[in-house]
Amino acid sequence: MVSGAYKDFTPAFLIAVIATAIDLTACRKLNLPSLSSPDDSGRALREVLKIPRVLLFISFAVVAGTFDSFIIYYMFWFLEELAEQTDSMAKIKLVEGVVVAAQSFIGELVFFYFSGECIEMFKLLYLNDSKRLS
Repeated sequence: MVSGAYKDFTPAFLIAVIATAIDLTACRKLNLPSLSSPDDSGRALREVLKIPRVLLFISFAVVAGTFDSFIIYYMFWFLEELAEQTDSMAKIKLVEGVVVAAQSFIGELVFFYFSGECIEMFKLLYLNDSKRLS
C-alpha cells in the first residue's frame, strides 16, 4: 500500500502468464530424443558427486552466488535509502526491477558474448606459460 492506495499488479501477472504460455508452447514443439534413465538415480548422482571437478564447480557456484547476493541486497538497500531521501518511494520497486534487468541483460549478456574470446586468450596464455616453464 502506497499513500493509501493499492498498487495494481495485474499487468505484471498477465505478462508472466503470457510468457509462461509461450515458453510451454515452445517446449512442447521441441523434438527431443528419449534418453534412458538409470534404474537407481540416487546411485548415479552419488557417482557424479564423487568427481572432484563436479564438487569444485558446485562449491564455486554456491560461493559466487552468495557473494553476488550480498552485492544485490546492498544495492537494494542503497536504492531504498536514496529514494527515502529524495521522496521517491512510490516508484522504488520499479527502479529496483529496472536496475536488476539492466545488470542481467547488459552486464551478463555482453560478458557471455565475449567469453569465448576470453577463454581462447587464457588458453594461449596458459600454453605460453607451460612452454616457458618446461
